[in-house]
Amino acid sequence: MTSSVKVFTTMGKFIKFDFVTYEQSLQFGINQENRAYNQAHLEKIKRQIRKSFDTMPPITINTITNHIVDGQHRLKSYQDLYKAGELPTNSNIKVMFVEIPLD
Repeated sequence: MTSSVKVFTTMGKFIKFDFVTYEQSLQFGINQENRAYNQAHLEKIKRQIRKSFDTMPPITINTITNHIVDGQHRLKSYQDLYKAGELPTNSNIKVMFVEIPLD
Protein backbone atom coordinates (compact mmCIF):
# COMPACT_ATOMS: atom_id res chain seq x y z
CA MET A 1 0.00 0.00 0.00
CA THR A 2 1.09 3.53 -0.64
CA SER A 3 1.30 6.12 2.11
CA SER A 4 -1.61 8.53 2.49
CA VAL A 5 -1.11 12.06 1.22
CA LYS A 6 -3.66 14.67 2.20
CA VAL A 7 -4.34 17.47 -0.28
CA PHE A 8 -7.49 19.08 -1.61
CA THR A 9 -8.82 18.54 -5.10
CA THR A 10 -11.90 19.83 -6.86
CA MET A 11 -13.55 16.47 -6.08
CA GLY A 12 -12.90 16.56 -2.35
CA LYS A 13 -9.95 15.58 -0.21
CA PHE A 14 -7.45 13.36 -1.99
CA ILE A 15 -6.49 10.41 0.20
CA LYS A 16 -4.24 8.16 -1.90
CA PHE A 17 -3.61 6.25 -5.10
CA ASP A 18 -3.44 2.49 -4.81
CA PHE A 19 -3.89 -0.76 -6.71
CA VAL A 20 -6.64 -3.15 -5.67
CA THR A 21 -7.24 -6.79 -6.49
CA TYR A 22 -10.34 -8.12 -8.20
CA GLU A 23 -11.65 -9.35 -4.85
CA GLN A 24 -11.11 -5.95 -3.24
CA SER A 25 -12.83 -4.23 -6.17
CA LEU A 26 -16.04 -6.12 -5.41
CA GLN A 27 -16.52 -4.02 -2.27
CA PHE A 28 -17.08 -0.82 -4.25
CA GLY A 29 -20.70 0.21 -4.53
CA ILE A 30 -22.56 1.81 -7.38
CA ASN A 31 -23.25 5.51 -7.01
CA GLN A 32 -26.96 5.95 -7.73
CA GLU A 33 -26.19 9.28 -9.43
CA ASN A 34 -24.01 7.58 -12.07
CA ARG A 35 -25.47 6.86 -15.47
CA ALA A 36 -26.64 3.37 -16.36
CA TYR A 37 -24.15 0.97 -17.92
CA ASN A 38 -23.84 1.32 -21.68
CA GLN A 39 -22.99 -2.03 -23.29
CA ALA A 40 -21.28 -0.47 -26.32
CA HIS A 41 -19.09 1.64 -24.03
CA LEU A 42 -18.24 -1.42 -21.91
CA GLU A 43 -17.11 -3.30 -25.03
CA LYS A 44 -14.98 -0.34 -26.14
CA ILE A 45 -13.27 -0.20 -22.76
CA LYS A 46 -12.73 -3.97 -22.76
CA ARG A 47 -10.91 -3.62 -26.09
CA GLN A 48 -8.76 -0.85 -24.59
CA ILE A 49 -7.97 -2.95 -21.51
CA ARG A 50 -6.98 -5.93 -23.65
CA LYS A 51 -4.66 -3.66 -25.62
CA SER A 52 -3.08 -1.60 -22.83
CA PHE A 53 -4.48 -2.20 -19.34
CA ASP A 54 -1.54 -0.41 -17.70
CA THR A 55 -2.41 2.90 -19.35
CA MET A 56 -6.00 3.04 -18.14
CA PRO A 57 -6.77 5.95 -15.80
CA PRO A 58 -7.67 5.07 -12.22
CA ILE A 59 -11.21 4.69 -11.01
CA THR A 60 -12.23 7.12 -8.26
CA ILE A 61 -13.76 5.89 -5.01
CA ASN A 62 -15.29 7.99 -2.23
CA THR A 63 -13.84 6.63 1.02
CA ILE A 64 -16.84 7.82 3.01
CA THR A 65 -19.44 5.82 1.05
CA ASN A 66 -17.15 3.36 -0.76
CA HIS A 67 -19.05 4.29 -3.94
CA ILE A 68 -17.63 4.74 -7.41
CA VAL A 69 -17.36 8.44 -8.24
CA ASP A 70 -15.75 7.99 -11.66
CA GLY A 71 -14.87 4.94 -13.70
CA GLN A 72 -17.84 2.63 -13.29
CA HIS A 73 -17.45 1.38 -16.88
CA ARG A 74 -13.69 0.82 -16.42
CA LEU A 75 -14.30 -1.11 -13.20
CA LYS A 76 -17.08 -3.28 -14.65
CA SER A 77 -14.99 -3.99 -17.76
CA TYR A 78 -12.01 -4.98 -15.60
CA GLN A 79 -14.19 -7.24 -13.45
CA ASP A 80 -15.84 -8.87 -16.48
CA LEU A 81 -12.50 -9.57 -18.18
CA TYR A 82 -11.00 -10.89 -14.94
CA LYS A 83 -13.97 -13.24 -14.37
CA ALA A 84 -13.70 -14.44 -17.97
CA GLY A 85 -10.01 -15.32 -17.43
CA GLU A 86 -8.84 -12.73 -19.94
CA LEU A 87 -6.59 -10.99 -17.41
CA PRO A 88 -3.79 -12.52 -15.36
CA THR A 89 -4.85 -13.49 -11.84
CA ASN A 90 -2.42 -10.92 -10.42
CA SER A 91 -4.04 -8.03 -12.34
CA ASN A 92 -4.83 -5.10 -10.09
CA ILE A 93 -6.78 -1.99 -11.02
CA LYS A 94 -5.61 1.55 -10.22
CA VAL A 95 -7.79 3.46 -7.76
CA MET A 96 -7.78 7.04 -6.56
CA PHE A 97 -9.38 7.31 -3.13
CA VAL A 98 -10.99 10.62 -2.26
CA GLU A 99 -13.08 11.84 0.65
CA ILE A 100 -16.25 13.58 -0.48
CA PRO A 101 -18.65 14.68 2.26
CA LEU A 102 -22.23 13.47 1.87
CA ASP A 103 -23.58 17.01 1.77
